Amino acid sequence: MSRVIEVKTGTRLHFGPLASGATRGRCFGGIGMMVVQPTISFRVSEHSEEHFTGCSSATMERIRSIRATWESGTGAATSSSTGQGTELRSIPPLSWEFDNAPVEHAGFGTGTQLSLAVASVLAQFEGTAPLSARELAQRSGRGLRSAIGLHGFAAGGFLVDAGKAGQGAIGDLAIRLPVPEEWRVVIIRPRNASPGLSGAKERAAFEALPPMTSQLTDRLCRLTLMEILPALGSGDCAGFGAAVSEYGRLIGEYFSP
Repeated sequence: MSRVIEVKTGTRLHFGPLASGATRGRCFGGIGMMVVQPTISFRVSEHSEEHFTGCSSATMERIRSIRATWESGTGAATSSSTGQGTELRSIPPLSWEFDNAPVEHAGFGTGTQLSLAVASVLAQFEGTAPLSARELAQRSGRGLRSAIGLHGFAAGGFLVDAGKAGQGAIGDLAIRLPVPEEWRVVIIRPRNASPGLSGAKERAAFEALPPMTSQLTDRLCRLTLMEILPALGSGDCAGFGAAVSEYGRLIGEYFSP
């Protein structure tokens, strides 16, 4: 009987960076949280050829690209990730059947969630599973700026990304707190909204931004440490919402033309 692997992951909301474009110390960082919906779910099994159902052509190409990166050795497994004496298996052609396909370029970080989910499947067929989220990201080329989605894939909750310590590094997780189960997030999206920036255009947009001032970073860090996290820890939904709203206002001003 053919092996079938089922995968399901939520998506992430990113509330903005803490130190975008920093010229000293840690760079980028940020805060965000994982949400159950929109959901990405799919089943994978061996097939006579690579096969896709229930997803867009863009998702197909992303999966092909992740697999090519994985198999080319661009993000080759390390001795620590494979374990000494582990025999790597050749990955067969696979069938990818989506029940819930990614909502693309809408601010949910589905590129990271899909990449890590696909990487976890490849690791199982290759015989290198289980790998940490950091190892999955390294082998699939994710976490270039924010690591919120990376750490959220592994543990969920509300997360503070401490930023990158150097070029090419993946941001460290400063803290993770569970979000009260009774809290709800209402996501409102324009019905005919244009897709957000991605790929080279997204990178160019970030590179064109001026560095955040130290005053703005200080304000965002204070909001996070002194208002958002305490409100979350004590279950103060109104206080949490007000602090996140102020954080978003400051981030919006930074990103505005």
